[in-house]
Amino acid sequence: MGYEVGAVGLDVREGWWRKKQLASGITNPRIDGLVHLAMSTGAIGAKVTGAGGGGFLLVCVRPHKHRVVREALRGLRELPINLALNGSRIILDWRTGHRAAQ
Repeated sequence: MGYEVGAVGLDVREGWWRKKQLASGITNPRIDGLVHLAMSTGAIGAKVTGAGGGGFLLVCVRPHKHRVVREALRGLRELPINLALNGSRIILDWRTGHRAAQ
């Protein structure tokens, strides 16, 4: 079973919209501007993540739009990610130092 970046992006977009409706003070003009810029250049979804005013902007983009969205957000540092299809799992037991098989 795989994932479709479009579906994930739509969920990210809707989640950000709903969060802004429920909580005041979680965004500001700069964050709104960055989200708008990402969306207007081809992102499917974008939202700020992190505590205390953000820190990361999660942007969901189809591969053929990576270049144009990356260029639009060129003042930001990029941290590429991939989605894990098997959910979270333990990879290290800090008490014993035992690493799980990869």
